[in-house]
Amino acid sequence: MGKAWKILLVSGLVILIAGASITVLSARQLESIEPYWVLENETQGEILIEDLDGVGDIGFTIYVVGNFSDTDMNGKYDFCENTNVTATHSGNVVESFGGESSNPGEKNLFYIELFDRKNDCDVVEKKIDLSEFFEQSPDGTEVVKLGRACVLCQEGVTNITSNQSIWVVYDDPGLIAAQGPGFMLFIGIVTDVCGVCFLLVAFILFIVSLTNKNQPEVVYQQIVAPNQLIDVSQVNLNETSQFTDPNQMIEKQHEDYIQPDSDDISNQKLGGLRPPEGGL
Repeated sequence: MGKAWKILLVSGLVILIAGASITVLSARQLESIEPYWVLENETQGEILIEDLDGVGDIGFTIYVVGNFSDTDMNGKYDFCENTNVTATHSGNVVESFGGESSNPGEKNLFYIELFDRKNDCDVVEKKIDLSEFFEQSPDGTEVVKLGRACVLCQEGVTNITSNQSIWVVYDDPGLIAAQGPGFMLFIGIVTDVCGVCFLLVAFILFIVSLTNKNQPEVVYQQIVAPNQLIDVSQVNLNETSQFTDPNQMIEKQHEDYIQPDSDDISNQKLGGLRPPEGGL
C-alpha cells in the first residue's frame, strides 16, 4: 500500500494534465469556428439547402443592425418591431426531429427569437448579458440577432426577404465544423474526471498508510506447555541415537535374558534367570 498511492498519484497527475490539455485545445477550436455567412447587408436572397442526411437542416439565423432600445416607450425593442422578414422554402419541412415531412407552401418559416422566446419583442426588465446576441459581420458591421428561419427544412431553395437590410448565417456548416472539437472536448472532460478519481483514491490510500504506520506492531508468539519442554543438556545425541518406544525397550531387555543351566546352583538363587551379559 505504501507504493500504491504513489503510483496512483503520478498516474492521476498525468491523466489530469492530458485531459486539461485536450479540454483547453478543444475549447479554443470551438471558439475559432466562424459563422457561415450567406447573406450580408441584403434585403432579399435565395439559399440552397442540400440536407445530405435527409433529416432536415438546422436552418438560418437572421441578424439586423440595431440595439436593445425602446425609443417610443411602447415596451417593445425598436429593431424587432420595425423589421419584417419572410422566409419560404421550395422543399419539404420536417415537423419534428424524426417526424414526417410536408410541403409548407407559402407559409412564412421565419420567427423572432429573443431570450429564448418566440415572436416576442417585449422589453425585458431584468438585467441580461446582451453581448451574446451581437455578432461582427465580415464587413465589420455589428449586428444583433433577430430570429431564425427554415428550421428542419429539407432539400430545396429558401427565399428570404426583408424590409430592412439583413445578415444571414447558415447554421449547419458551423455545426458540422464543431462536431470534431466538440467530441474532443467531451473526451477531455471525461479524462479530467478520471484523473481526479485517481487522485482521490491516491489520497485515501495515503491516509490509510499513515494510519497503519502510527499503530504499534503486534507480535504473536506461541506458548509451549511446561510438560512439553525438553532439557536438551541431559539428552545425549549422536549420529546413531534414536528415540525408542519404552514398551519396545522392555521387550528387548526381556529377550536378552539367558535361561541358566540347571546345574548352576548359584543361578538357582536368582530364580532360574541370569542377567544378560554386560549387565542390565
